[in-house]
Amino acid sequence: MKKKTTLLFVIILIANIVKSQTISVEERIYGLSKFWEETTYNFAFFENIPNVNYDELYKDYLTKVINEEDDYKYYRILQKFCAELKDGHTNIYMPKYLREKEFYPPIRIRRIKDEIYIINIGKSYSDEIPRGSKILKVNGQEVLSYLNENVYPYISGAEHIVKSNGAKTMLVGLIGVDKTITIEKPNKKNQDILIKMNGNAEKWYYPLSSNQPKNIVEYKALKNNIGYIAINTFSKEEVVKMFISKLDSLSKHKALIIDIRYNGGGNSKYAYQITKYLTDKPYFFGEQGSTRKHLASYKAWGAFSNKEYAEALGMKPDTSKCKYEEYYYNNAWEIEKSDTIFNDVKSEKLLMPIVVLTSNNTASSSEDFLIGLDYLKRATLIGQRTFGSTGQPIFFELPNEGACRICTRKCTYFDGRKFIGIGIIPDIELEPDIDYYLSDKDIVLEKAIEYLNKNK
Repeated sequence: MKKKTTLLFVIILIANIVKSQTISVEERIYGLSKFWEETTYNFAFFENIPNVNYDELYKDYLTKVINEEDDYKYYRILQKFCAELKDGHTNIYMPKYLREKEFYPPIRIRRIKDEIYIINIGKSYSDEIPRGSKILKVNGQEVLSYLNENVYPYISGAEHIVKSNGAKTMLVGLIGVDKTITIEKPNKKNQDILIKMNGNAEKWYYPLSSNQPKNIVEYKALKNNIGYIAINTFSKEEVVKMFISKLDSLSKHKALIIDIRYNGGGNSKYAYQITKYLTDKPYFFGEQGSTRKHLASYKAWGAFSNKEYAEALGMKPDTSKCKYEEYYYNNAWEIEKSDTIFNDVKSEKLLMPIVVLTSNNTASSSEDFLIGLDYLKRATLIGQRTFGSTGQPIFFELPNEGACRICTRKCTYFDGRKFIGIGIIPDIELEPDIDYYLSDKDIVLEKAIEYLNKNK
């Protein structure tokens, strides 16, 4: 009897937990509507999706969230709706209890051109999957078709980032839902591999590349009097102090490589503070920003200048209100002047030739850093195009402790050139090949050294 009572208690407890984690239809509608409303009001980049009727899209997704009773699938619908905006600073975040249902199997994947390679595996796969194998199919579906249907539509960002990050996360899924991949081994033999979604964490079988950063600032002296410094974040004031601590060493070199390939951003003021040490100019410009502007009465006046609106009320359009028309269309903007950063650094400057290494991971305030250098004409960029997203997000809560962020600030170069949704394209664009991932050979760094040896 005691066992039965205990079992009944456990069942009731589990039922209550499940109930507390089930999102009601009202909450599902609210979550989608909250994101749609705040995006309609605040989002800075509708111009990047000119063929999307956002209101009609909302109606379509409204039906989907009403009918979807599974919490995890509901949040996947929200992520897909968000991804329609194609912005890297606009995202949906699942609640913790849903994230804990997901599993990243120990298969490290990279997309190289239009091929999907495995570059590392967990120990449990070491006898089955050689490094350098290509994924041909997932669950019997051609791999690019699988990505296009099941992965890419849920990722927010520029097209090149969607493809890159999509490959990295393509096998992520629910614990307990195993997958089968078909691989082509380096010896050209094909094999089906069962990917066990068991939730068990594993260490990587092969050592991680020494190219991976270990500290937020890393310095070394290279041959031919070239200095190298990796700046791996702009999120902490400490990064500026660490950079300054290396100035004496850096100043002894005839050329300098600054590596921001692993710098996902942080705070632009720290990026600009470092820029001051790279120029003798008294000032430089950063990004130019703009943000949506809403004034309710202006919107009302602007409505009367619209022909359809006025005629629906039995009136003629009021041409005197044309200056308010952009408010009616939710397209009025507050334009900021480009940031003017005055150089208050009095110490010795690093005025030697500079190469900056970039990658798809170079994002946000790291891109702001590059914009400042662009104005100063102080660096040659080598590597991959950057992430292509920066701005000022605003955060909101979603049902069951989920969250979202929406980018509210449009940023461009100081002269209006665009890079959001595109990325900053290097002077010498260089994509890593499979050898880069399978060895410690750093083709991007080697190219920078070659360039400086010819041009310093």
